Amino acid sequence: MKKCENCGKQFDWKTTFTSLWRNYTPIACSECGTLHKITPLGRLTFVSMTMFPAVLFGSSFSDNPQYALILAGACFIVLIGSMLAPFAVRYRKAL
Repeated sequence: MKKCENCGKQFDWKTTFTSLWRNYTPIACSECGTLHKITPLGRLTFVSMTMFPAVLFGSSFSDNPQYALILAGACFIVLIGSMLAPFAVRYRKAL
């Protein structure tokens, strides 16, 4: 998990997860109040862990007539990727 660049307090998973799904809202440190914004590389990491695998999965089975099963698999991939993304994304102190 990422830490505050000012005081070193670690961000919790829930805060980072909600920041990612709420249009990359900045995270305020609960200890010192410093704002941290997601980096462009962090945004790319989040998309590459969620949307890219789901689109690749869906396109690889696009000729299969079982659309509900393909959609369920893609949703599962997005869910797993988004649950792991808070461990991989990068945040920097806002200026």
